[in-house]
Amino acid sequence: MYQIAEIRAKYRHLREEFPVNNYADQISQLYNIVALKRVCERDLNGPEWAEYVRTQDRWDEARDQELADFNDHYDLRIAAEKKRLIDKAGEKNLDHPAPVGVDRFNPNMIARRAQTNVQNDHQDTVDGFEANRLNELQALYDGSAFRQEQKGVARDDFTQSAEPERMPHRTPQM
Repeated sequence: MYQIAEIRAKYRHLREEFPVNNYADQISQLYNIVALKRVCERDLNGPEWAEYVRTQDRWDEARDQELADFNDHYDLRIAAEKKRLIDKAGEKNLDHPAPVGVDRFNPNMIARRAQTNVQNDHQDTVDGFEANRLNELQALYDGSAFRQEQKGVARDDFTQSAEPERMPHRTPQM
């Protein structure tokens, strides 16, 4: 049985790289990952397990690529977001124009807002990767579970219909 400390240690990278704002969501996400991995290890056959590993590797690679891209191009993303925010602040706003004397070009506010937007966009991308990974793995497992439920059904039906002693109503009357 998994101990909480083992689970935390084994999946610490998920908590560090993909923080969730709500602790209940974080625990739920971690539990879903661990539970699905556990049932897949137990129930998948050879080709299904190979597909499971390929899916995990593909999404790990996508996550790692996004993380590397985020770290490598963070300054460029911040600069582009600052430009977008400055352009937005410079647009005419006829709904609620700024009062006289109010400057909409506060550089500190724009810098903080740009950092927040870039980090939120990155987090949304990574969360999308994790959601897609879980959906694919769940579909793989559901397909396997369906095959396991169907295993032997035809044989059992044939056995019931072919053995008259098991079904007295099918015994020929003499």
